[in-house]
Amino acid sequence: MKSITDLQKIEGFIEITTFIDKYPQLIDRGRLAEYFCEHLFDVTLNKVMNEKGFDVTTRSGKKIEIKAREVKNTPPGMKINLGEIDLVWYVALDKRLIPQVIYEYKAKQLTQMKNGRVSFSNAEPKILFLDIQIKKHFFTKGKVGDLEFDNKYHKPWVLHNGDNVCPEIAVLSIYNKDYDGVWVDSYGKKYWTNRKTTVDSSYLPKNIRGEIDFIKKRGGYWDLVLWKDGEFKFIELKGRPSNDEIHENQVKFLNNLTNKGYSRNNFTLWEWDWEK
Repeated sequence: MKSITDLQKIEGFIEITTFIDKYPQLIDRGRLAEYFCEHLFDVTLNKVMNEKGFDVTTRSGKKIEIKAREVKNTPPGMKINLGEIDLVWYVALDKRLIPQVIYEYKAKQLTQMKNGRVSFSNAEPKILFLDIQIKKHFFTKGKVGDLEFDNKYHKPWVLHNGDNVCPEIAVLSIYNKDYDGVWVDSYGKKYWTNRKTTVDSSYLPKNIRGEIDFIKKRGGYWDLVLWKDGEFKFIELKGRPSNDEIHENQVKFLNNLTNKGYSRNNFTLWEWDWEK
């Protein structure tokens, strides 16, 4: 998955964003989205000459249509000829017309409506880009540290500070040097402060407690919630060994909190792998 760092590495990115800020009324959102996709994913745009064309043909022969709108969790209905393409890349733009999320939808999962528009409501997208920081980390393989826990969760065990723990607890302990926090165990509906200790929701600060509520079953919670002096951090772990990927409902959770005033700078994705 691409991150804000990859976006900022695009040649001329600062100049482009400066121009957009100064002359937003001159910007063609569709063309802008195509430009960002071309440079983020190293693809070549087709020269579309009619409405039946598509924007990109990948090296593997996939035909892709690129669409853009200002941010919505689920794309609005758009006119797309599904018979012409394999994939749709939907670029969700922020108020400055900079990508916040880029979704990939399989055309066969979309529904063609009678008016020529397409419904995205039943599709499950892949997240290609998210405008947050991604941190890379490598763990040493550990041994089963708790048989009962292992039988329930089936998580990988990593060796961290001489102890065998799951990745979430390992990363939590790294942040615990500076922050209080919990692993939000959505599966077990528990909050863990370390490998052996769980707490209830009253342990969380009041202003975040209502956003992470197992009873309301909102879902999409990020793995770790950390806090210090009124500052919050949200961490999501994704393991490369299991090809784990961030999901749409986790993007919705991020968007929900940032719409309420939380900074996107406080969200970080940890991509971890085994040490070679």
